[in-house]
Amino acid sequence: MKFKRIIDYLLLTEVNFKRASTLYDLLKFGVLYCLRPVTLIVIFLTRRYYNFFGRTNLYAYTYGANNYTKYNSDNFFPITQISFEGKKYNAPNQVDRYLKDQFGETYMQLPPESDRYSHASNVDFF
Repeated sequence: MKFKRIIDYLLLTEVNFKRASTLYDLLKFGVLYCLRPVTLIVIFLTRRYYNFFGRTNLYAYTYGANNYTKYNSDNFFPITQISFEGKKYNAPNQVDRYLKDQFGETYMQLPPESDRYSHASNVDFF
């Protein structure tokens, strides 16, 4: 997991650079952004390594997001279709198992109001 955290940190340097408010942060994230091509090559090589030496039901990770949930391929494939508000959408094969892995066994229960928070830092209405 330490490897993934480093890769995520490097992938998010562009976002952090745009949000930087001090000269130190501008320099730090600017220099780290120069490592982006190396980061993408490392991700490419890691994928190739697991394609050759990994198991067929390897876990997948989301890179570039601070989400450290493992996604078991058995929960995803074969892709199924579900209905939502009158439309059909592609979905993981085992939706319930995926949601439990992602959000916990009680994913259908709202947390207490004191534990709720917004994921968006800003919402603009036009």
